[in-house]
Amino acid sequence: MIYDEMYDIIFCQILSHLLLNQVLQLAVIWTTYIVCSESANILAFPTFPGYSHFIIIEPLLKALASRGHNVTVVSYFPQKIPVKNYHDIDVSHTLPLVTNNITVDYCLKNMRSPTDFMQFVYNIGYKTCIAVFKEKQVQDMINSTSEFDLVITELFGSDCFTAFAYKYKLPLISIVTTIGVPWAYQRIANPDNPSYITNYFLPVKEKMTLYDRFINTVIMLLANIGYYFMSDIPSYELTKMYFGESLPPLYDIYKNTSIILTNSHYSFRQIQPFLPNLIEIGGIHLKDPKPLPKDLQEVLDKSSQGVILLTLGSMLRCSSLPDHIIKAFIKTFEKLPYLVLWKVEDELPSLPPNVITKKWLPVKDVLAHPNLKLLIMHGGMATTIEAINAGVPVVGIPMYADQPGNINSLVNKGAAIGIDYFDINEEKFYNAVTKVITDPSYSENAKKLSKLFKDRENTPLETAIYWTEYVLRHKGALHLKSPAVDLPWYQLALLDVIFVFFILMLTIFSLIYIILRAVRNYLFRPIIKKYKNE
Repeated sequence: MIYDEMYDIIFCQILSHLLLNQVLQLAVIWTTYIVCSESANILAFPTFPGYSHFIIIEPLLKALASRGHNVTVVSYFPQKIPVKNYHDIDVSHTLPLVTNNITVDYCLKNMRSPTDFMQFVYNIGYKTCIAVFKEKQVQDMINSTSEFDLVITELFGSDCFTAFAYKYKLPLISIVTTIGVPWAYQRIANPDNPSYITNYFLPVKEKMTLYDRFINTVIMLLANIGYYFMSDIPSYELTKMYFGESLPPLYDIYKNTSIILTNSHYSFRQIQPFLPNLIEIGGIHLKDPKPLPKDLQEVLDKSSQGVILLTLGSMLRCSSLPDHIIKAFIKTFEKLPYLVLWKVEDELPSLPPNVITKKWLPVKDVLAHPNLKLLIMHGGMATTIEAINAGVPVVGIPMYADQPGNINSLVNKGAAIGIDYFDINEEKFYNAVTKVITDPSYSENAKKLSKLFKDRENTPLETAIYWTEYVLRHKGALHLKSPAVDLPWYQLALLDVIFVFFILMLTIFSLIYIILRAVRNYLFRPIIKKYKNE
């Protein structure tokens, strides 16, 4: 009896071992099959010729390549070192890059107001389409029968490249490198109510007055109408020249967008409703800090009293600031006991010994240094996110586009002071800098904001990868599409329902009036008749 039990036990152990091995082998085979079968051919168009935009999209494209997908990228910023599965179509020779070459004077004349910046966006988008479509490699793709599985475009200036999604009958993903521009919300019918959602082009206000709501509504309407007439229509006419007269309007193509990835996060922008196919990936470009260059590391380590970093981003030339503003900066820095790192393109005269200028600075890595006390910046989205991530307070000098809104968001959170460009003088600048550094509430609020920003289920990059592959797995994920996309504007605004309601109420009140009049005549006619006879 004992031997029988022993045999049973041994037999069960051998059987379990064999079954386990079989299960493991099947798991390995199945996993290999999934990885191989799910690798996709992806065509991407991060075609704005500004590096601050490209660095938001690049991490996703490289991550997809590292996961075995073949990624073909048409861009102005080809990889300097080849990346496996990442294939560049370099168009950097077709247009001047928008990198350290926008002067303050040009900005004030052509980009300062919302309408001027809209025109800038529409123009550069159209110019990019012209330049890229002329490229032989791009024309070869238009005329080829290449097999792709997904098209990724940047949603900013023009949607001409969405035509590739139509040509190859593919799902479309669009990436917004800032918060959502008005025409981004429109194409997927995401709620964009100007009564409480501040427009991309305006400073964020927690409570808007009647005047604020009026201006907000006007700018939103101008942006959407302007995009249609000044971007969509000319881009469509251009795109038909390459894709043929049978190409449907661009709106009919991009209203089938599978998902939109937007470089924002609710922790520092407004709370607003998002559909399932509008996903926030703010901070996707962030990485663990890299070691600083030796000279920078040494001066930062020695500056135990604190360090101030001044940068106006990768597009605006800081050296093009007028003399009175540069002098206000220098005079302020002379009075401070802190080291100042200043990203500026040209040499500046008569700098105090505590100021170090550099043509380029690794901003993300400098912000991570424990001695950094303050960032002075313009409010570009990438730099704003880097400051939030590092928990560093800000003095903001917004210039154009979403920058006033980004700075105002930090001001509302108690992590920044904003200064209007036209109000800058030595006194105001000095007061703002010293207040942010000496008042501990700014640093505390910046750290609180950083905790909120980082507290997520997944990293921004993991989120972007998941949803990109989700679209691939579900063949475009059409189940995420809102039925509101296919409604004409008057139905979406319920104007037809309001009209029917108005007619119904008019009919009801008319009937009530007729009935009451009839009752009155019936009840009082004898009295009225008698009165008239007398």
